[in-house]
Amino acid sequence: MRAVCQTLLLLLPAMVLVAQWPGRRMGMAGGVGMVPPRYQRLYQTLEQAVTEFGRSVEKHGEAGKAPAMVYAANLRTGDCHRGEALLTPEGWQSNMLFLDRLQSMGVQGVKVPISYPCLVPDFPRYTDYLAFYKRLFSELRRRHMSSMVQVGSRFNTADVQVKYDYATGMTFQKYKDGKKQQIGIIIRELQPDYVTVAQEPTTEASNAHVPEVNTVKGFSELVGYLVQGLNKGKTLTGAGTGNWSDPKMIGSIAHIPALDYVDLHIYPAGTNGDNYLEQAMEMARTAAKNGKRLTISEFWLYKAGPGELGGGVAATPRIFRRDAYGFWAPLDRQFIGDIVTFANRMRASFISISFGEYLFGYLPYSPRLEELPEQEFLRVLRTRVFNRLKEGDLSPSGEMYKQLIAEAGH
Repeated sequence: MRAVCQTLLLLLPAMVLVAQWPGRRMGMAGGVGMVPPRYQRLYQTLEQAVTEFGRSVEKHGEAGKAPAMVYAANLRTGDCHRGEALLTPEGWQSNMLFLDRLQSMGVQGVKVPISYPCLVPDFPRYTDYLAFYKRLFSELRRRHMSSMVQVGSRFNTADVQVKYDYATGMTFQKYKDGKKQQIGIIIRELQPDYVTVAQEPTTEASNAHVPEVNTVKGFSELVGYLVQGLNKGKTLTGAGTGNWSDPKMIGSIAHIPALDYVDLHIYPAGTNGDNYLEQAMEMARTAAKNGKRLTISEFWLYKAGPGELGGGVAATPRIFRRDAYGFWAPLDRQFIGDIVTFANRMRASFISISFGEYLFGYLPYSPRLEELPEQEFLRVLRTRVFNRLKEGDLSPSGEMYKQLIAEAGH
């Protein structure tokens, strides 16, 4: 999981990083550059899929703007996976800087990932994390920003800052009870506008070692258990899946009376005959038929081609790394515009762009960057983004999102 960090990190000289190559020119505004030969076929494949999606969107739903739809972004600086970095003065300042820049664009809300078990009493430094999040959500209310919390399952990968093995010996019942405890704490102590109690069953099942979650029956049972009998106050509760999941997952939860909304994550366009963008529309229609609100709490175009859409769509650093290059900006802008149109036509109440860092800056592509080890590559990217955040600069994609928000009258 990548997060924007305020710490100034290694920045390789631009003259070293930028190389020239014969490529397909996609425009130079904002340093967008050209599509290098190795990515031209993938670019064309994705461009065709996104264009077809845009045409299909116009045939579905109701034209016009969704009333009071919140335009948001993921607050990756507040992700619980950052561990103790959240608790430092620099961690707080990075959150405030990111919020300042988002608000300057007109963004009205944020989604904050607080995965289980990051906010249960047994978690290391629980009281400190609770104090941080109470302060953060108080700040969001002071800024009049809408808030959504996603309660997924915590990754246990080597790069996670706080080592805490919760998955060993996990059972389905223990998982249900633990998540419900954390959701209760979040609603009572943080009072967010939305809490997504379960999302991406493939990811949750893998992280927590609970295979039952990644079945239609098990996911429905989990969601029903989590929302039943909650003292919600004004908080809305929802659940959902990625657009690559079996649409039956949405069908299995959309009928649950205590569920207020269905939430979608939209990433892959689909290749090899799988049209995942069309599948997202099918899921949205299922929500509407069952009288549920629709939210889209994550969206960004997944830069995957044929043969790259195996399991674990939302956790593949090799593919997510491609997002950093500026030559994708025209396609990212097109995708953002199409998702906003889709959300409006389906009368979504909340949408949140996934990789908020790319609203501020991309990296110019070079073969040298491609060869960097993962952590060094991320240091270069974070430095680029932080420098642009400090200056208040927007990328072409950021300008696009700002324009769409302004056109909505917010």
